[in-house]
Amino acid sequence: MTMLRRLVALTVVVLIGHAGWKIGPVYLSYFEFKTRLEEIARFSADRSEAEIQTLALTAAKKLELPVTAQDVRVRKVGDHTYIDVAYRQALEVLPRYQYPQDFAINVQALQSRVRLGDVR
Repeated sequence: MTMLRRLVALTVVVLIGHAGWKIGPVYLSYFEFKTRLEEIARFSADRSEAEIQTLALTAAKKLELPVTAQDVRVRKVGDHTYIDVAYRQALEVLPRYQYPQDFAINVQALQSRVRLGDVR
């Protein structure tokens, strides 16, 4: 009986470790993408909505996220920029079992005209 419990406990630990190994990078990419979108929105004063969307798509592509142009919505209202992104990505919860997870990012930033070289 004790051997069976150890085997079950080991199996559970291995499955939890596998899930963490597969799911962790997906969430790290999500947070990195959100940070990049915040930067894009913050420094968007001289850019059009189409240019901002292109920058967002480029950031998603670098992170290998399944984001398309239809998933990105950009609005400039006054001196604020809003970027909304919604996408779906598969998470491998168990070996060979994937669960589709919906991700949504809503970024709002006050536009800044300060560029990196402008600060003394």
